[in-house]
Amino acid sequence: MKIQRMSKFFLVLTVLCSIWLFLPETVQAANPKEIDLQPNKVYKNYDLTGNGKKDRIKIKTSNSTDSTVTIIINGKKQAVYKNVNNITARLYTLQNGKPFLYFWLEEEDWEGPVCGVFQYKSGKLKQVIDCKNFFGKKQKYGYSVHASELRAEGNDLEIEYWLMSYTMGGMSCRYRFEYKNGSLRRNNSQTSAVKVSSTIMTALKNIKIYASPNRKKALYTLKSGQKIIVTGAYVKSGNFSLKVKNLSTGKCGWLKCLKKFPSAKLFKEVVYTG
Repeated sequence: MKIQRMSKFFLVLTVLCSIWLFLPETVQAANPKEIDLQPNKVYKNYDLTGNGKKDRIKIKTSNSTDSTVTIIINGKKQAVYKNVNNITARLYTLQNGKPFLYFWLEEEDWEGPVCGVFQYKSGKLKQVIDCKNFFGKKQKYGYSVHASELRAEGNDLEIEYWLMSYTMGGMSCRYRFEYKNGSLRRNNSQTSAVKVSSTIMTALKNIKIYASPNRKKALYTLKSGQKIIVTGAYVKSGNFSLKVKNLSTGKCGWLKCLKKFPSAKLFKEVVYTG
């Protein structure tokens, strides 16, 4: 009886191993956490949907003067962009196996037709995060807006946004997007991960500081010559405000960001480029 049981055990084990060995290759697709995608190369070994099957992607460029870029997935044209001078394309895969594509197609001075995160689903490529217009459309709070860094962490995608702000000059702020309800969703409108052109900024004029980022109630007036540090940012529904701390009084509040290039800069340390 003992020998019979052992024989049955090894028989079942042999059958299971045989099934595993002869499974179709399509269910073996596994993406790295991050991979750069080069133009005019066909990639066949990555899963773009998260269903375990391998897909084909090619970022095709033209030889004409307009530098046209065509994104082709599984033989189907998904998007066409013109006037592109530089291409950054990357595939990110979260811990749960969900993949997302990042495209930054530059024209000049960090501008260009697209900068964003895309999801390939039901045979279509859809933009789920618009990095180019994160702070508002048509250069609402600054120019040269783009994602300067992306990083997959667990089931989140962390994005650092950079812009030449009318208020602070070159600056960046970092936000986290979590995988929720089948796609990526920003988990907060506020962030403390902010970098500006100088650690300490000196006011060149009197500036109103508000009690909250909705900017409805003035808290106090920052006097010309007083110094501040930037401790946070708020981005939501076209509202971009910065949280600041007055080093003279210790008071914290919210600074309303400028929506156009100023005739005179607000802070001594601000430098505009580009």
